[in-house]
Amino acid sequence: MTLKTNLDFISYLKNHRDMKNKTNWLIISLILTMGLFIYLTIHHYAVQLGMNGPGLCSINSQFNCDAAATSSYAEIFKIPIAVFGLCFNFVMLMVVLFRKWSWTEESNIQNGAVQLLFLVSGVLSIVLGAISIFKIHVVCPFCVATYLFSFINFFLVLKTFSPAKYAIWPILTYKPNLIMGVTVLVLAWFISGMIQDSYGLSEIKKIVPEKIALWQNSPSFNFSESMGIIKNSNSKIILVEFADFKCPHCKVASQSIHNFLKGHSEIKFIFKPFPLDGTCNPAITQKGDGSRCKMAAWVLCSDKIAKKGFDVHTWYFENQENLSQVSEMKNSNLELAKILNLNYEEIESCSESVTTYDEIKKISEEAKAAKVEGTPTVFLNGKKLEYGHFTEILKTAVQTLN
Repeated sequence: MTLKTNLDFISYLKNHRDMKNKTNWLIISLILTMGLFIYLTIHHYAVQLGMNGPGLCSINSQFNCDAAATSSYAEIFKIPIAVFGLCFNFVMLMVVLFRKWSWTEESNIQNGAVQLLFLVSGVLSIVLGAISIFKIHVVCPFCVATYLFSFINFFLVLKTFSPAKYAIWPILTYKPNLIMGVTVLVLAWFISGMIQDSYGLSEIKKIVPEKIALWQNSPSFNFSESMGIIKNSNSKIILVEFADFKCPHCKVASQSIHNFLKGHSEIKFIFKPFPLDGTCNPAITQKGDGSRCKMAAWVLCSDKIAKKGFDVHTWYFENQENLSQVSEMKNSNLELAKILNLNYEEIESCSESVTTYDEIKKISEEAKAAKVEGTPTVFLNGKKLEYGHFTEILKTAVQTLN
C-alpha cells in the first residue's frame, strides 16, 4: 500500500469519525428539543385546565410561560404550537436515525430537503419570538430555549446533511417532504386529541357554543368599580368574579383566571369578595366563624392602604389548604403581613371598621341582584358567563368582543 493510499484511508476514517460524532450530537440535540416541547405541551394543557401552580418558566410578568400559553397565538387550528414542535422534531429524529443506520440512501436532494426543513424551523422560531415580544409583550423562557435549539439543530444539520450542490426545484418538489409534512400534521392532530380526551378538554369544548350563546342572551348588570379590587383599570372588556377564599372551586378558578389575564392585558378584572358566611354576607343564611369575612376585609383593606389586594388574594388561595380549618385569622394575617411587608395594625383596624363591612354587604347586594347563587361566579361585560373560569370558554367569549 502506498503512502498516499494510507493517508487517504486515514483521512477517510477521520472524516467518518467526525461525521459520526456530529450525527450523535444532532441526535442528542433533537432529543433535548423534544424534551422542551413535551414540557411546553403539558404546561399548555395544564394552563387551559387551571391545574398548574407556579411554573418553572413563569418567573415574573415579563418572563412568563403562562401568558404565552393563554395567548391567541399559542395554537394553530386548535392545536398547540408546542405539539407541532414536538412532532416535527420527532419526525426529524427518525430521519437522522434512518441515515445513521443506513436505512435510507444518501443523496444531494435528500440532504438539501432536510436542510430546507430545518431552515424553515429556524425562521418560524424568529417569527414566534417576535410575536412573543412585540404582540404578547412577554418572553417564555422555555420557548426561547426551543428557538435556540432550532438554530443549533440547523447548524448540526449543515454539517451532517451537506449536499455537494443545491438544486432548488428538485428539493422543493422532493416527495418525502410532503410525506414528512403530512406525518407531522397527523401526529399533532392525534396527540392533541388524545390529550384533550384524557383530561376532558374535548368535553369542555363541546359545551363552549352553548355557554357562549347563554352568555350573549343573558341580562346585563352594572357592577360598581369602586367596590372590590381591580387589575388593568383601562379597558372596555370587564371581567367580574365573585368568590370566597375558602371555596376549593374558587382556588382553581383563581389560578385559571390569573393565567388567562397574564396573556390578556386588555381585560379589566374586578374581584369582588363574596364570603360564604352570614356573619357579614346577608345573602347567606347560615353564620360561620367569621374567618371568611376577615379574609374578604383584609383583601379590600390591603388594596386600599398598600395597593396589595391581589397579593393578599393570591396568598390566601395558595395557602387555602392550611387556612381551611383556621377560625381565628390573627396568626395567619400576622404571617401574611410580614411576608408582604404590610402594616398589620393599620390593615387590621381597617378590616374591623364599619365602612369595610358595609362594602362587603353592598357587594353581596350586587351579587343578589345579579342572581349569584354560588362561588365562583363570573361575569363578562356585565353578563353571567357560566363556567367562565375555564380558559376555553373565557377565551372564546373574549374573542367575540375583540
